[in-house]
Amino acid sequence: MSETPVRLVPVTEADKQKRYYKYFLEEMAPVDPQVYAGAAAARLTPEQVLPPDQVDLLFEPGYLPAERGYCALPDGSAYMANLLFLPDVTPEMFDWWFAWHSLDSLRYKIWDREDHLYCRTRNPEQVRNPALSYREKYWHTTHDITEAFGPEPKDVAVPFIPPQEMGFSPEKLRDFGGTIIAMAGEDCRTISCHFVRPAEGGVELRSRFWFGWCLSGGKPRRFDSERLPEQLPRALLLHNIKEFTNLARLLPRIFPEERDNF
Repeated sequence: MSETPVRLVPVTEADKQKRYYKYFLEEMAPVDPQVYAGAAAARLTPEQVLPPDQVDLLFEPGYLPAERGYCALPDGSAYMANLLFLPDVTPEMFDWWFAWHSLDSLRYKIWDREDHLYCRTRNPEQVRNPALSYREKYWHTTHDITEAFGPEPKDVAVPFIPPQEMGFSPEKLRDFGGTIIAMAGEDCRTISCHFVRPAEGGVELRSRFWFGWCLSGGKPRRFDSERLPEQLPRALLLHNIKEFTNLARLLPRIFPEERDNF
């Protein structure tokens, strides 16, 4: 993404003794510079934005008019969309990952060893509960994370909820063969989701972020009147491409090794 020297996030001596530290030592999965260039130039118009109260459109076959891009909107909010194919990845792996990686910052760091500094769930007992499915392990939990996808690292609290609480139809969810990582809350200034649907040879990841929005009474509403800069969704789009391209290479190998090690 740039010609500046790569800086790795710090790890401890204890981290170096963990089974999965070997993945931290690997180079990040490469991304074609033209992909970054195209994404950086992919400004969307307000008409191309998927409204946060129409998320069921993601269930429709095919693709929406704008699957990758970003914009700052006239009401002061901002939007980001991305589409990636992840070979050899399954929806089950995705659900497992969002539970498993929240227990140890090194697990977050191997996802992106250049930009991911810290991640811990506030609900470790729930994540470790063997009676829960992978999805139930992270539903109604909060991750405290620190990541650097802009000029300065950002500290963010990310609440995870069942997708029906974000507005996805329970009927459509019953027939859906994929998974949806839904993130929203009353005190969170971003509504977002990773919509993961099966595709030949892997999955399609369709990410959507609505900045400046929160969930109130089960409905999306503007969080406040602050005007958000275009740089915010643009930077996250480039980071999203980078981190999930790397996760696609990591998941098929680490899932069989660590799936039961919570």
